[in-house]
Amino acid sequence: MAFRGKRTSYQKMSPKRERVHEETAQDILECPICLELPDKPVYQCKNGHLICRACYPKVKICPVCRENLDSNKPLRNLVAEKFLENMNNNGKTTYKDVLRPRRSSVVAQTLACKNAENGCEIKWKTNGEVIQHQKACKYRLVHCPDLRCSRKIPLANLFVHINDDHPADDFTKLQRASVNFSLVIKPANYRDETFWKPAIMSLGHSKFFRECRRTKDGQWYFWVYMEGSSEEASQFAATIKLFDSKKQEVVSFTGCTVLSLDVNPKDVSNYTVMTVQDPVIQSIEYNGKLSFFVEIKRK
Repeated sequence: MAFRGKRTSYQKMSPKRERVHEETAQDILECPICLELPDKPVYQCKNGHLICRACYPKVKICPVCRENLDSNKPLRNLVAEKFLENMNNNGKTTYKDVLRPRRSSVVAQTLACKNAENGCEIKWKTNGEVIQHQKACKYRLVHCPDLRCSRKIPLANLFVHINDDHPADDFTKLQRASVNFSLVIKPANYRDETFWKPAIMSLGHSKFFRECRRTKDGQWYFWVYMEGSSEEASQFAATIKLFDSKKQEVVSFTGCTVLSLDVNPKDVSNYTVMTVQDPVIQSIEYNGKLSFFVEIKRK
């Protein structure tokens, strides 16, 4: 009897404590994009971060942990749905009623982009807006397309960096969307990690960078970077073909993923890019040269 009486008194929270409890639950359950508490169904990424049903179709990656989302097989969080249902059923007010006062205080604030120190002056009213903006912010830090350069620079200053900090011959400037290339290959290239000079290509007003890298384990990677966001890059695809000494096509990859400069060169193996091994290159290169073709098209 004593245990039951003690438990009953524990369950009676003061209005102030109830308010703190409700706000804590809201922080956990609200969608990080729109900052609203979701209705059923409640979706999540593989790491458990919640996303409401209205926002889930609009994003391809989790705004919290950057995990890829599968729009064809969305993951539901049944625990969150049950918790929200209980919040809605316990007491006279619903969780949406609880949300309104807190939302008004959030709207009154202005939140700066994390790239403000790089030159971004845009401010937002909600965390969700900031997160969405920062994915494509032109002042975010990206990798230099010269694979020999380890610097990260604001995207807005990319060509200032290329023109001011690199010798003119660090890049091959072609300004076309369809190009035949020839790489010089030396015997040492089959022993060491090697980066070849990038080429600047263009399609309309968009700039691209053709890349080639050989790793120490004998893997060759051919891919294309784009000066833009990952969403903008996803609107394009590349075709890459390797030729032998008789100009005959030996290997061809269509639909290669065009990557944004947010992707680390060491992580390109996680994407759909052309990958071949030493024996293939050795069988088709001639007089120390490798011929290949790259074409960029809008999907």
